[in-house]
Amino acid sequence: MTTDIKNNVKEFENIVKAMNSGIEFYDKAKSKVDDKRISQIFEATSQSHKASAARLQPHILAVEEGVETGSSFAVEVRKLYTATLAAVSNTELTYVKQLEEIEDKLLEEIDEVMNLKLPPEAHKALMQVRIDTQRTHDRLKALQNEQEAEHS
Repeated sequence: MTTDIKNNVKEFENIVKAMNSGIEFYDKAKSKVDDKRISQIFEATSQSHKASAARLQPHILAVEEGVETGSSFAVEVRKLYTATLAAVSNTELTYVKQLEEIEDKLLEEIDEVMNLKLPPEAHKALMQVRIDTQRTHDRLKALQNEQEAEHS
């Protein structure tokens, strides 16, 4: 493996940590919302994050031993998910808005890592993670827009 991934493995780990935080969050949150559709979107997002984390793990394992199971994005994303879970007592619209913002931050982090010099296989894996994350972000954004229209 080239030194490029060795130099950037921490960035890959940060994305996996963020995905792991999201998996924990969405798995807990899906049972805390009343709207079955929102619960299904949370389940789909959790599954997408699991697939994304698994897609990036081989590139981390090529450099380091052990699977990345940590769950902070750094710590900032973890705090955002925790604060959002605490907001469950708020309206579902507020909840979905906060989640959309977190997914947006995750996309920004992925974009930063994509700008690094990476081996082609690592870049391809990260590109697929970006596509999947954009899809989950867009689902949440559409849901947010629908809820805002209902409340106006």
